[in-house]
Parts: sequence; C-alpha cells; structure tokens
Amino acid sequence: MTRKPGNILNKYKWLSFLAAGLVYSSAAFAATVDGSLIKWHPLTISFNGPTADESDGSPNPFLDYRLQVTFTGPGAQQYVVPGFFDGDGNGGGSGDTWRVRFAPDEAGSWSYSASFRSASNIAIDLSPSAGAPTGFDGENGNFTITALDPAAPGFLKWGRLEYVGKHHLKFRDGDYWLKGGVDSPENFLGYKGFDNTVDQPNGASTTGLENGVHRYPGHVADWNPGDPLFTSADTGYDSKGIIGALNYLSSQQVNSIYFLPMNLGGDGRETYPFISPAGTADANTHYDISKLHQWNQVLNHAQEQGIALHFVLAETESGNENWLDSGTLGTQRKLYYRELIARFAYLLAVKWNLSEENDFSDAEVRAFADYISALDWAGHQLTFHTHHNNISQYAPHLGDARFDTTAVQYAPDNANSFVESLITDTDASGRPLVIDMDENSPAGTGLTDTNATDLRKRVLYDVYFSGGNIEWYFGYHALPLGGDMRTEDFTTRSAMYGYMATARQFMHDYLPFWDMQPGDSLLSGEDGAFGGGQVFYKPGEVYAVYLPDGNPSGTLTLPGSTFDFDWFNPRSGAFEGSQVQVNGPSVALGSPPSSVDEDWVALFRLAGNQSPTVNFVTPSHGQSFLPGATIPVEVSASDPDGSVSFVELYVDSVLVSSDSTAPYAWDGSQPELQNLAVGPHVLDAYAEDNDGGFATSSITINIEGPNSPPSASFLTPTDGQQFDEGVDLFVEVSASDSDGSVSNVRLYLDGNFVRQENVDPYQWNPTQDPVFAGMAPGNYTLRADATDDDGETTQVSIGIIVNPSNPTVETDHQAIADIPGAGTVTGTFASTGEDDDIWQSIRERESGGKKNNRHSFLEHRWQFNITPADSATLMTNAWSSGSSDGDQFRFEYSSDNSNWTEAFVIASTDPANSASVLLPSNLSGNVYIRVTDTDQGQGNRALDTVLVDQLIIRTVSGPGDPPAAPSNLQAVARPDGGIDLSWNDNSNAPDPEESGFEIERSTDGASWGSAANAGQDETSHTDTGLAPLTEYFYRIRAFNGHGESAWSNTASATTVAGSPISLAANGYKVKGRHTVDLDWSGASGNVDIYRDGGSPVASGVSGSNYTDNIGAKGGATYEYRVCETGGTSVCSDFVSVVF
Repeated sequence: MTRKPGNILNKYKWLSFLAAGLVYSSAAFAATVDGSLIKWHPLTISFNGPTADESDGSPNPFLDYRLQVTFTGPGAQQYVVPGFFDGDGNGGGSGDTWRVRFAPDEAGSWSYSASFRSASNIAIDLSPSAGAPTGFDGENGNFTITALDPAAPGFLKWGRLEYVGKHHLKFRDGDYWLKGGVDSPENFLGYKGFDNTVDQPNGASTTGLENGVHRYPGHVADWNPGDPLFTSADTGYDSKGIIGALNYLSSQQVNSIYFLPMNLGGDGRETYPFISPAGTADANTHYDISKLHQWNQVLNHAQEQGIALHFVLAETESGNENWLDSGTLGTQRKLYYRELIARFAYLLAVKWNLSEENDFSDAEVRAFADYISALDWAGHQLTFHTHHNNISQYAPHLGDARFDTTAVQYAPDNANSFVESLITDTDASGRPLVIDMDENSPAGTGLTDTNATDLRKRVLYDVYFSGGNIEWYFGYHALPLGGDMRTEDFTTRSAMYGYMATARQFMHDYLPFWDMQPGDSLLSGEDGAFGGGQVFYKPGEVYAVYLPDGNPSGTLTLPGSTFDFDWFNPRSGAFEGSQVQVNGPSVALGSPPSSVDEDWVALFRLAGNQSPTVNFVTPSHGQSFLPGATIPVEVSASDPDGSVSFVELYVDSVLVSSDSTAPYAWDGSQPELQNLAVGPHVLDAYAEDNDGGFATSSITINIEGPNSPPSASFLTPTDGQQFDEGVDLFVEVSASDSDGSVSNVRLYLDGNFVRQENVDPYQWNPTQDPVFAGMAPGNYTLRADATDDDGETTQVSIGIIVNPSNPTVETDHQAIADIPGAGTVTGTFASTGEDDDIWQSIRERESGGKKNNRHSFLEHRWQFNITPADSATLMTNAWSSGSSDGDQFRFEYSSDNSNWTEAFVIASTDPANSASVLLPSNLSGNVYIRVTDTDQGQGNRALDTVLVDQLIIRTVSGPGDPPAAPSNLQAVARPDGGIDLSWNDNSNAPDPEESGFEIERSTDGASWGSAANAGQDETSHTDTGLAPLTEYFYRIRAFNGHGESAWSNTASATTVAGSPISLAANGYKVKGRHTVDLDWSGASGNVDIYRDGGSPVASGVSGSNYTDNIGAKGGATYEYRVCETGGTSVCSDFVSVVF
C-alpha cells in the first residue's frame, strides 16, 4: 500500500544523534499552547524537537525518546502527563512535533515544565532520571484557565468521570452517572474512513462488510456541518459515517461505547494503531500517526456527545492475548499502554479494560494495572472482563485499590443476583466497586431488534434497581441486523435505547440512586414472571419497585410512616393514575392504572415536603491545600418539589455565610476560609427549601504542614543476606506515611530501575521482574524509593551477596569405636553405619545390692572423628524394645568424653523410628555419643533394650538453603492420654531437604519449650507423658545443615481425662515360657483383662492382681490394659511387656 509522506528509515540517525551531542536553543524548541483554555476543555502543548519519522528504527521515536510534562495548578495540584511523537502535528508521519494533551481541572493560573530525555527504550522506563536530557528538556511556561462553561457540549460541562467510593461514578463538577451503553461492534474503529485500516486474513467472518471494514452508511445523514471531517488517504472514504453514528447514539441518550483499539490475532483483525500488522517486535513498536490523529478526532467528538469510552485493551483469543510480548508485560505491551494513555487519557470519561474474557493470571492483571496506573495521571477507571457467568474471577481482587469497576459477561437471568452479590462482596472488602454489566448472553443472540421488551423486563431494571450499570451486546448476526462485529446500523436496537433512556431519566429525576440499595426481600406476593419484582430503596425515604408483571403486584414492607405512592409506566416514560398516600409497615400495591399484565414501577416517597439535595462541587473530599492557600468553595443544591431558599457553609462548625442564589459559591476570601491551621478541617453545607425541609453534606479537606517523609524498609531480603548462584529473588518492601499515604514504591537494582509498585503489598518477583531470575554471583545493592502523596521520597538500601556455586559437600561420618559401659551389647559399632536392618543392641543390666533396692541401667558410648564443616547433624534410626517400668533411652553428645549435652530421647518401639538434631557447628575431631536409660529408680528392674540400626554424624559444607517449612500440622488427642501429631514434609528433592524436625510444645500458645525431635522424612510423632484434660499447642520446623525453616502453623489438642485405673506389668519366664504378673489399683469392681486388643483373656476378675501364663517362647511384645467389667469406657493406660 502507499504510505503517507515521511522520511525513510535512516539506520544511522540514532548513532549520529548521540555522537553529535547536539545543542538546541530554547527558541528552536519553543512550546505552543493550544485550546480554548476553559476548565476541563482539551489543552495541547506542542514542542519542536528532533525531526523523526514514524518508521524510524534507530532511534525509534516512540521508544527511544520520552516526553513528560508536569502541570502545576492553582491549588498546587500536580499532574505528570506522558507525551508522544506527533510527526508534523497534523497527522503526517514525519516531522519535529512532540505533543502532550491535558484537561485542566481548575480555573486559574497554571504552569508547565517539560522533561524530554533519550535512551534506548526510555519511553517505557518509569524512572524520572532514566536516560539523558536532550532537545527541549526543561522548557516551561504558564497559561491561564477560565471558569467552567455550563453550556459546554457533552462531558466538558461536568468534568472528569471519577470513582468516589460508591457503586456509581460521579462527574467532578456534575452529577452521579448511570451508564447505558453499547458494546457492539467491538471493532467499532475498524472503519473505512481511517488510514491504513485493512482487514487481515484468518479472522472471524465479516461477510457483508465491504472488504471486512465498517462504513456505517446509514449514519452518514446524521453527520452535521462543523463535525470532524477527514478522509482516508487509502480509500478516499470520509468520516461522516462514524461521526454520524456517534451523533445518532447520543441523540438516543446512549452514553457509552465499547471497542478494541487492537484486535490483531483476534476476531476482527482490522483495528490496530501500528503502521504494520506484521506482529514483529519492530511492527509492534511503530505507531501510525495519521490513523491515531483521526482516532483522536472521533473519540474527542464522542466526549462532546456525552459518550464515555470503554477501551478494551486485549481480546480473549490467544493470538491477540499473545500478540504483544507473547502475553507478558514487556516492551511492546508497555509501549502500547503508554501510547494510548498519552494520546487519549485527557478524555474525561475513559474506562481501561485489561482484556475481554480475561485469561491473564491474577499476577499479570495486577502488573498490567500497576503499569497503567503509573502512567494514567487522570486516574481513569480500570478493570478486566469476565468469562461467561464467572464473577468469581473478581474474588482475588476484592479490596484491591487497583480496580474500581467491573465488566461482567452474564446470562440474562443472572443479572439481578450477580449485581447484588458483587455489591455485597465489594462492600465487605472495603472498596465498593462500580458494577458494570457489560455483555449479555447468549453470544449468538444478545440484544436484537425483536427482544428489547423481554430484556427490559428480564435485565434492564434488574440491573439498574440492583445498583448496577449496563452496556448491551448485540449478539452474532449477519447483516442487515449485524452484531458483535458486523453492526452497521445502530438504529436496529433503537427500542432498547428508548427504554434505557426512560429508566435513566426516571432515576435521575426521582431517585438518589447513588445512595440506594437493593431490597427485594421487602416485596412479597408479586407475580414471579421474569424473576419477580425488584426493590431499590433508600431506607425511610424512597422506595422504587419494578414489577415485570403488574398482576398480582404484591405487598411492600415500609417503615411506619406516610408515603406518597405513584405508578410510573416504563414503556411510555410517564406517571399514570393519581398519587395516593399510604402508611407502613405493610402496603398492598394493588392494580396498576392500566395494562395490569405489563411492567410497572411503583414509586414511594416519604409524604409531605421532599427534602432538597446538596453536594459539594469543589473542593473534593480529601483534597489537600498548602498553608495560606485560597480555598474556593462551590455547592450544588436543588429541590424536587419546590425551591432552595438558602445554603449555609460551615468550616469546623463555624458559619461562614449564607447564600440564597445559585451558584452557591464562596471565593475563599471569607475569614473562615483563610489561614486554616495545619491538619484536617470539616466543611458542612446546609441547604433549606421553601417548605423548611433541609439537607446536609459534609467533606473533609486537609491543610498540609511540613510534610513528614514516608518510612520504608526491606522485609525481604535482609541487609547482608547471602544467596547461592542462580537464586530466584523475591523482594518485599514495607512503606507507610504518618501524615498521608504512600503513592508508590520504586525499586532499583544497582541503580537501575526495576519496577514501580503503587499498592501495598509492595512486592517484586522473578516472573514479573526477570532481573531477579537466576541471579549471577556478585554483590548487589537494592534501593527502594518510597514516595508519599506530597511527593516526598525516602530511600532505603541494602546489600545482598550471591555466592558462586561451589558444590555442597555432604559427608556421613560413622562411628570408629565402641566404648563399652554397662549392659549387654550385641553387635558392634560397625552395625550402626548403614540403615540396613543390621543393628547393634544394648540391653540393661541389673545393679547389685539387696534385691528390693536393685534397678536396671545401661550406658554405652561411640567414638566419631569428624572433619570441620559448616554444620553437623546427629542422625539415628533407633528404637526401644518396650518398657514395663517406663524406662526410655537418652542420647547425648560430647567433644571431650566428659561434659555431655542431651540430643534426644528414644521411647518408640517402632523399628522405623528416627531422630536427629543439629550439633554445634564448631565440632570437629573426636566426638562422643552416649546412650543411657532415663529411669534408674529403686525397684525399676525390667531389663529393657535399645536397638540402633544407624547412628551417624552428617556434616555439610558449601552454599545451600534451609529447608521449606512443614505445613498442615495437626494434633489429635489419643485415648491413652497422648497426642498424635502429623504434618506435611515440604522439603523434598530437588529442593533443599531437611535433616530432621524440631517439635515445640506450649500450654498457652506463647511460651514454647522443646517437645521432641523427629528424623528425616518423618511426618508424624506421638507426644506422651502429658497431664490430663490439658490443652497443648504445638509447632514444628525443619532443619538441615544450612539452618532452620520457618515455623509451621500452630495446632492444638486437649488430652483426655487420666485413667482412674493404674496398671503395672512384670514379665518373666518360667522354664523358658512367657509369664506376666499384672497389678492394678483404682478399679471400682471386677475387671476384664485385655492382651493385644481383641476379646478379654480373663473376665470378671476380682481383686487387684492377675498372672497371665502365656506359655509362648522366644521374643515377643505384649500390650495389656484392664477395664472395668462391662465395657471399655473405664480402662487403664496401655502397658507393654517385651521378651
């Protein structure tokens, strides 16, 4: 195709530009301010800068230069507005015009200052200091803005449409807004009258559209003289069709339109802002200046027609989702966002929708939103569109300040429930969202020329009277009806436009809808057609009831007051019948005045005089002023059934003055508005009508004192922390401001800007920030710049070290000698080297002396010789043969074979039992391990055995990480008075593995003490020896040679009541056969005796002792308990006997 005039690519231009070090005079780059210079009207500042062409590669004028202009207003407000390369300034792709667009929000004197810098890819760099100043950098000037024009077209008389913490948006200088728009055709900008607009192959069918693009021929007649008029350089077709379409929609009071600015790889494939649709990195970073110049004329005309602009920034088809940077937030997508914001954010009613039917991850949409928010000085609405009937996509983002609206795709019968659910859920999150229902299904039908009546009853009032907003999807239809991509004639849906305009006008005239809420439960007994009636109300003041079918109309619950009751016809837009007065609390609606089987609105307003309404126009709630600043105040007030007599203004409860004539304004010269002290101040407006009714409104403003800078610190990593080569680094910064709020936190790595976070938590990760992925060895400096709402910045820095990847050396040291002490030893130290079912056993011996004074005991030692290392861990696989007298086995360690430190205690009889403990890191050379029994009390004569399959000391040297923390710790009380613990082991190869687990116990959840150690790969433990009827808290952490993990969750359990029956058992052999003597106390009568569960071996035994002649030979373990005869509810604890 033939391109517009422009310079050809000069691949040497960038190098020569840098090498020349050109110096530009201020005269050569003098700025020109254009526009009507009226509050809210578009203002353009143009600078003469380096000459370039839209196709230049090096430097790329879209990527390698960055224009930002700081505007400072009369109230000291500042806006940093991104600019753009604009060719010759008139739509030509070559030239030296660099431009910024702005919409001033206050009358008075303004100043501006330009920052113009150059570097490779600087346009997408958010760091103010990136690159080097060049050209007209520093150019500055002033201009004066006159007062708002109340007769200005469209939104220019009301100002920017803003989120104000409610479920409806509000114009800064106007009313709350109800959206009633269209979201078809999605390829609205795929228009024949634009330059370089060519339908690309392999998209969805556009049969019937000439060459696959729109002409809107039926709307050419709707174009008016004086409207924008331009002609495509490629087709010769002009702008009358698309401008006329907007004029028609505006005439029908349609106030929003949905469109894709880029649909390559999607369905339509004819809408794109680039000079080429090739999809390469080069194509995606060069923008079509003439087309964007034409788009701007159309979109600015839309705002003058009162039509809000719903920019849908991505399409659900994977080809479109991945068209830029393979779906990530890279150079291409960042530039795409920047170009759209720079060229169109000045428009007053804009909604940025990250994606149709969003498939991006939660982390990705947050990153996209952060980048847009960092650039969008106007703070326009931001959201993403859901898949069909899937409002749960918003759940992870509830309460997130990044988002302020929704874009829901829904089945008509879900309209009511979805709006009300989202209102409830977002209110609970602390950030009420504006609920936009932006696509009605089924996809093949949508809104047509025949179903407007059905959707009026099924959807329109359900959405509006639930507190939502709406855009209509047209379905997928062939021409002439058209739909999703093929709508040419907007009059095909005119019936719904009329119904929608009637509903919105009724609500604007008679309902304070921004302060109302859904209340369907107040209505009963109505006809259930189309889901039944819909109630929208402001408690005690006004109740609006929509009835899809007026017969029967049902009964409404009202407060016990008198209300004026009117019937409104939503088909004609008129009230019918006579007003009557009714009294609560229960009111039968009765029959509508006519057409009783049609839909009606029943309106109930508190009887007598209706109160006026009053709202602050300026200043806005929360606005800040410098000490001594002029604070002009304007209040709007109206009365629905009379006139406003006067409005009084109060500052901190002190009357300023009364104004009886609109506009109700105070110029700031009043003493009460001057020299306000530093801090917050409350402004109250009191309006009274001609019948004595009144209303009040209150806002808070802030007088800023000497600003306290924000505070900031790194949560992770910590200063001096060391990591291994290849680490994926995660960074989190804490930031707060004692006298305001934190605007953003910017992170730098070795002085290079990484990314800006605007919302707490301030986090960076290897996925969004590849610089932190697989980090190379070296010393790094991390710097966080936290900036508060007054523009003051606090810097904090830390250093981290990434160590070269020396291999981790792990050595298992085995014992080199036995040192016998007391007891019968079977096997040698060599049996303890491997976990191989070949073990060494040490059996207790009996002491000397009188028989009744004797006790059993053992002691055995092993000698190790270990090399110096970073850490050492004692690990064992050992267990007890079982003890009838409660004996356990204590393992200790020593470096001198004299002074001993306990390591752990072995009580388990499970041959799989393991235990481990970290030893002091400075141990080396000879190390001694000792085992002794724990109870050498007189009379404890049972000869118990400890069996050791493996006993090693594992040393570790070299870099490494602690293991991951265990999770899902659970505690369950056992019938025998113990508590079973279980947990998930999260430290498995190839991640750092644990050497063991440390278990701590507490009786109050605050003071902790050691309970036990568990061995490697263990996932359970039984805690014994506990007090009855006591709640115990537990936590666990893993450890290895590189340290300990974080603690797990805390779990607790309460032990059962202690057994009233105490049991003792003594086993011995008679001629080699097993015999056990049982003795008990505490039973209230006869007992049954159980061995190894199952049925009793003896029943109804009287007395307090019993001998069980088992008769077996060899080794064995038996478990006994006795229970009071008749059941197992009162039993002793279990006692084991081992042969």
